[in-house]
Amino acid sequence: MQFQVPILVIIFNRPHLVQLLFNEIRKQKPKYLYISCDGPRVDKCGEEELINQSKEIFSKIDWDCEVATLYRDENWGAGKSIYDSLVWFFKQVDEGIVFEEDCFPHQDFFQYCKELLERYRNCEEIMFIGGNNFNSQLMMEHSYYFSSYAHIWGWASWKRAFEGYSFNLKDVKSRDIKRVLKNYNFSWSEKMVWFDKFKRIQMGQINSWDYQLVFNIWNKKGISIIPSQNLVKHNGFGENAIHCKDMTSDFAKLTLNPILPLTHPEFVYIDSDQDKAFFNKYWKKSIIQLLWRFVYRHYFSIFKKRNYCIDK
Repeated sequence: MQFQVPILVIIFNRPHLVQLLFNEIRKQKPKYLYISCDGPRVDKCGEEELINQSKEIFSKIDWDCEVATLYRDENWGAGKSIYDSLVWFFKQVDEGIVFEEDCFPHQDFFQYCKELLERYRNCEEIMFIGGNNFNSQLMMEHSYYFSSYAHIWGWASWKRAFEGYSFNLKDVKSRDIKRVLKNYNFSWSEKMVWFDKFKRIQMGQINSWDYQLVFNIWNKKGISIIPSQNLVKHNGFGENAIHCKDMTSDFAKLTLNPILPLTHPEFVYIDSDQDKAFFNKYWKKSIIQLLWRFVYRHYFSIFKKRNYCIDK
């Protein structure tokens, strides 16, 4: 049977990775495929040709498939481009799967998403279905658990989860961020790390789209799903990556494992132990690091205001 869940593929300048992802998607023969691509950067010689090679891969679709494209002539930047692609996608579909070009899924991931999109379609507190598990060595009773965290290397969601999704969080006050962080059983360190992330988004210090997605979920007291086995790995670590350059990172060492058939938890509750294990391994900062972030934000804010006054 043809795979009916719409899929968004966000591509750019690495056709060798796009080809690997396309080969896995092709095995599912999806009925609906959405493709978005940012424009070339004017200072990157040869990038337009690489982007055209990435686009050309989808001319090899040889099954019954409805294809929609969002190809930009100008470069918007990774954060704004992906944000806009997600808004475009979820304006057209009620639910779907999202890949960036450097994602590589296990074939079980597709059925996993399909089954959970159907199961939790009308459960409004569930807002995100992730494909990554960074703690997969830990034993779990069921095929997935519920989390406060949303991991974005291959995922699925519903249109309803994207209402209010904002790129620059411009209308969000510091008190709003603190209120949102109180919705979860976060430690002091977790609250400080995420407060810093959201403030830096507002100040334009981070070129991202995913922290804004996390904030939107948390603002609605939403819950994410994390698989017991890692179902998507990141193929794009290296010098040509925008963010993931460290090939020795633990994130770069993820493997793929089967997960079907799914066994479902009886109750919906956030597994705080799993969340804390993830945070402590990958995100926890020392008090000195947190204080430095605070000083840096404060200095950047003053510098930005001074420049603004000079420009005026």
